[in-house]
Amino acid sequence: MATNQQLELAGKKYGECAKQLTSKSENPNEPTATESELLIAFGIASDWTRRAAALDIDYSSRLMRRAKKTPSVSEMVRFGLAWSGMNALFSRNSIFDLLAIRAPKSELDRFKALVAISLSSPTQLDSAAPQQVRPNNSFKPTPLRGAA
Repeated sequence: MATNQQLELAGKKYGECAKQLTSKSENPNEPTATESELLIAFGIASDWTRRAAALDIDYSSRLMRRAKKTPSVSEMVRFGLAWSGMNALFSRNSIFDLLAIRAPKSELDRFKALVAISLSSPTQLDSAAPQQVRPNNSFKPTPLRGAA
């Protein structure tokens, strides 16, 4: 699956999380402070991730359109948008509380925890009690092709 398709799917999933949170709220018209924080986080994550998916940079200059670096620059911008969306999640302790795991202290560990959880199968997550959902630290990022 192409990166933009994966990002679009992730954006939809974040939106579904917000809908589920609202449907499970005792009073959806007046969310608690924690519910409000979670809704904002999922909304930001959904918006920025979907923007990253839909990104199509078109340069007005023919020189820039034909430059070898142009695809790389586009992907750096896409990454920045996706990172902003992801940051809305891993920067909030309430997301980790929702997942019933202790929030890691470092940004890298927070990111690894969310990636590890996202790599779990939905049936694994659905059948597990929240306390059983534990990230493993076996996630190793794959270097980009051509990166030194």
